[in-house]
Amino acid sequence: MRKSTVFSFMLSLFVLGFVMIAPSFAQDDTLTYGDTVTGEITNETYEVPYTFEGTAGDIILVEMTMLEDGLDSYIQLKNASGEIIAFNDDGGTGVNSVMGPFILPADGMYTIVATRFMQAEGSSTGAYELTLSQTEITMLTLDETVNLTLDAQQTRASYMVSNSGTNILHLAGTTTMTENNAPQISFEVTRAEGNWITSASIDQEGNISIDPLYLTETGNYLINVTREPYYNNAEGEIQPIESPVDVSFTLGAVNAQPIEIGDTVTGGVSIGESAYYTFTADTGTIIRLTGDQPAGETPYEVMIFSDNGSQFAGAGIPYDGSVNSFVNDPIRLDFGSNFLMVVRQVMYGMEPAEGVSNYNVTLSLTESPTLQSGVEVSGTVGGDTYENVYRFEGLGGQLIRVTLTSASQNYAPGLSIDGNRPEDAEETGFWGYIGNINTTLPGSASLEVMLPEDGVYLFHVTNGRSSNTGTLVGNYRLLVEVVQ
Repeated sequence: MRKSTVFSFMLSLFVLGFVMIAPSFAQDDTLTYGDTVTGEITNETYEVPYTFEGTAGDIILVEMTMLEDGLDSYIQLKNASGEIIAFNDDGGTGVNSVMGPFILPADGMYTIVATRFMQAEGSSTGAYELTLSQTEITMLTLDETVNLTLDAQQTRASYMVSNSGTNILHLAGTTTMTENNAPQISFEVTRAEGNWITSASIDQEGNISIDPLYLTETGNYLINVTREPYYNNAEGEIQPIESPVDVSFTLGAVNAQPIEIGDTVTGGVSIGESAYYTFTADTGTIIRLTGDQPAGETPYEVMIFSDNGSQFAGAGIPYDGSVNSFVNDPIRLDFGSNFLMVVRQVMYGMEPAEGVSNYNVTLSLTESPTLQSGVEVSGTVGGDTYENVYRFEGLGGQLIRVTLTSASQNYAPGLSIDGNRPEDAEETGFWGYIGNINTTLPGSASLEVMLPEDGVYLFHVTNGRSSNTGTLVGNYRLLVEVVQ
């Protein structure tokens, strides 16, 4: 027998023996639903792939649990073309990972990659256990109350809601308390293909709220409810789940009252309640939000959302009871023309909200002062007044010079300028910020900028001088000149 043949034969026996001894460390294991395998992440082998055959519509769950302290697990799911279509980091208890429930988009072979956080650049190592399972999801009906029990055997439950068009919903629920402590229960909302939408945990009183919940695309969404065991910081270990916890929640549509800019709304909200108002405005409109309430009541807050579900502005009654009113002016309405205003009672820290919060809220056009080219203005900023804001009507292509001068030794020039935020901001990297001045010493500072388009530009004047107790109160002079 030739040496090469003997060598090949012996190598085959060695490889076969290695596979028989440690099959879970193989680099391309094939799985079926219900399988559990073990493996190890090392600095040399920081990715271990597992393949399985799936059918479009299969709902899968992949769990990766460390068997040795130190491994920070991470899971990827790839389709037959090798594209990453889902992933998870720390979705389980601690740094363990849970991916799914995930609905497979097509028939074919899929690859699960068991790896670690930061993969090649990561440093954690250790043995793990990985389970691939097929699961079921209950379809939700709006305004129908869901009751479930989470215990040591069932720590997760998933539900699906079908959406058509843009809908604004509200999820509210409660849970039983154990040993005077709120159990660690969280709600997560994702698209059916796994894209994260939002999440929330129960509060100190055992209540849960996702308010509002925007579903902006047609298709299926998942609501995953998870219970995690307590982590004992003193002992540095996870405490096992002992007693069951009952959870109840309802997903309902928001009933919003249409209003117009210039309207004042009044009402009252209790804990877990919200009042909803919708209004329309041209993108770039600048508004003023004011509100007040009777003394001694639990504070409330006001939030404004754009039609893609992004919160971009808000205000509220201070929790310390120092005043019973607020003003937020100016607020630039970006990203759309349909807006939602939400008024709700709030809880600060460990103090539970109680009673009814009566509110009086006015939505109006901005009253921020207007700057004129060549006309100097003066003001005071600092202390409780974080900034003073001015507006300037500019033209695209104008070159302007801004001069900010200290009028007292307690003031150091600070300024930022912003315009309309374009809809393609994420693609272009331009978010509407034009320029800024940052100083820490009294004096005079100038800035020349070219305005990119016609519109209203906001000048935010701040103070660069501070002490151990906060920003100092100082006086300034501001001059804007059109150079060309």
